[in-house]
Amino acid sequence: MKLREIVVKQAKLPQKARKIFDGGGLFLYLTPSGKYWYYRYRFAGQDKVMPLGKYPQMSLKEARIAHMDAKMKLSQGIEPAYEKRRAKQEKERYYSNSFEEIAREWYRHVAPEWKNPKHVQQVINTLDSVVTIPLTTSP
Repeated sequence: MKLREIVVKQAKLPQKARKIFDGGGLFLYLTPSGKYWYYRYRFAGQDKVMPLGKYPQMSLKEARIAHMDAKMKLSQGIEPAYEKRRAKQEKERYYSNSFEEIAREWYRHVAPEWKNPKHVQQVINTLDSVVTIPLTTSP
């Protein structure tokens, strides 16, 4: 039987972890510390469990959408948990490519060619005081 939002909302946190199934491998995992959405599936002959999100940050409707997306990837022969990890790593790599990191990499590359130590110190001071503070996290 399919879950309803009211059932999910009113589900009490248990002393011992338990699962409430929605169907098709989607379930709500109730623990003393919170409620979590998971997708249970089989890939390459192995049972796998993929975390989807935490309730209430992820509603039942959003969990079903994430579940359907994972099922679609699975039907295309893509392992959904691996794909989710890869996308997360790609996002982290994108945001770690901040202006500050690029500026410092540029500095490490060109500074050895500079002969004037005063110029080297001026560039360091400029990067530290003017450029990197307001733009540190800008990709």
